[in-house]
Amino acid sequence: MDFFQAVFLGVIQGITEWLPISSSGHLVLFQEFLGFKADLFFDVMLHFGTLLAVLVFFYKDFLRIAKAVLRFDFKSKDGRLRLLLVLSSISICFAGVFLHYFLEWLFLCIMAV
Repeated sequence: MDFFQAVFLGVIQGITEWLPISSSGHLVLFQEFLGFKADLFFDVMLHFGTLLAVLVFFYKDFLRIAKAVLRFDFKSKDGRLRLLLVLSSISICFAGVFLHYFLEWLFLCIMAV
């Protein structure tokens, strides 16, 4: 993979991460259609870069939530937000565990077409 392909996929990741659809799916589709060959490490680093961008952008919110947790303040707005974040994370973990093999099979079927 050359520099321009890496930049192109980085731009695709940056644009599609904020859409309510899979940025990973977009990366796979663009790589398949355009004949790019990116390894797993590159994909992981793209997602890691996205995580860093989110942490930098929302660091004040994360600090407020952490302070609410340390004070055991679950009645404030930040304390409730923390509770909702935990609940939503648990629910998506269950969905991932129970749907993992089905989604993997579906992804492989789509890519085989």
